Amino acid sequence: MRFTKYIVAFGCAALLGACSSTISSDNDDFSPQTFSELGKCNNSNKGEMVYLPKDNERYLCENGEWKQLVTAEKISSSSTTGFKEETSSSSNIKDDSFSSNSTYQEKDCESGYLCDARDGSKYKVTIIGNQVWMAENLNYKTENSYCYDLADVYCKKYGSLYEWITAMAITNENDSITNPHQGICPSGWHIPSYDEFFDLADYVDKNNGEEGVGKSLKSKEWDKSSIDKFGFAALGAGLHWNIGFDYKDSDAYFWSTKRDGSNGNNNYWTIQRDSFSADWEFTGNAYSVRCIKD
Repeated sequence: MRFTKYIVAFGCAALLGACSSTISSDNDDFSPQTFSELGKCNNSNKGEMVYLPKDNERYLCENGEWKQLVTAEKISSSSTTGFKEETSSSSNIKDDSFSSNSTYQEKDCESGYLCDARDGSKYKVTIIGNQVWMAENLNYKTENSYCYDLADVYCKKYGSLYEWITAMAITNENDSITNPHQGICPSGWHIPSYDEFFDLADYVDKNNGEEGVGKSLKSKEWDKSSIDKFGFAALGAGLHWNIGFDYKDSDAYFWSTKRDGSNGNNNYWTIQRDSFSADWEFTGNAYSVRCIKD
């Protein structure tokens, strides 16, 4: 058997229920295409995120206002340090939570990116709900990190693969871990907890329309039919385990901080086909790392 049975799965037939549109209307087939069709933000749709395909924009209903969400592409077009604040001609749209005064970016780092002072690497970022994620896999070289097939060209594309202890930056698998746990991530970022991955999957599941959660998180480079609506841009980086390297361009695997003390296994999340699932596996396997902002 390839892996143990999934304990959590998200998708159109997920534990949370079938995928559905985030906007309700007297016409069940109605789906807003532009901001003018969006309607009011009120208590009935508070917290909902809507993607408007004709505008190619995302909005979040919060505090009675539709707030335009900022993507990594928009951030990178700003000349300021930190997030670019988006504005709209409509008076009920504002986004003061990610302004040009934000301390999110490290000093002198190009807007829209996370800059790792340890080795000078630069990573795209994306905002998904209330979370800020790296939009690329970590590629910080250290002991017990691997390039797929030991080829540097794959690290440049897919990032490095890390054993769990290495990803956690601990010396013994029984060492104490308290969330948020920085692990191997750059300063100001940390290894996602099980709950943070769950929240990511839950948010995407509720806001991705008819598309499966895993497919919604895939990059267009991996799956040409994916619209990568949330900018997570996952790639099929595969893994390293006891028989060598496997599943490149087929599956993606990401470590979380959670562990099961009863059997010595640790939690990871995986994208396989169109699903995004949680499972447990041996600490010696090497998977990708996606850091999340503190």
